[in-house]
Amino acid sequence: MELSICHWQDGKQELTFSGAKRPLWYIRGNEIHEIKGQRKAIGGKTIGKAAAYDFEDHTIQLQPGDQLYLLSDGLPDQFGGPEGRKLGSKALQKIFLESSSLSAKAQAAEIESKMENWMHGQRQIDDMLLISLRF
Repeated sequence: MELSICHWQDGKQELTFSGAKRPLWYIRGNEIHEIKGQRKAIGGKTIGKAAAYDFEDHTIQLQPGDQLYLLSDGLPDQFGGPEGRKLGSKALQKIFLESSSLSAKAQAAEIESKMENWMHGQRQIDDMLLISLRF
């Protein structure tokens, strides 16, 4: 199983992130940044391997206007476009960056519209979960 988890402490304005094969993306100013998750999943054949359960924490200091994105692999892995290829992380980051100045409601509508246009009749192959927070 792939997983992202965050802990936000209000008084410190900092966020701690850990990921199992899933990244945290955040927009600060006009740039998108990535904190990569580790290249291992949760679960599987890990009996007797305590190190398999150790995941690295990453802490970032939040600034006003920072926007965070946690997502399942269903969005970048979705097939579509004129050649029936996967959308990919870079194209999805571009969509997030281009819509980041919109209100939450308008941004959600814009991302949904762009995903539907990308799919262009292709069936959805996986769950598509996106959580975005603006501080």
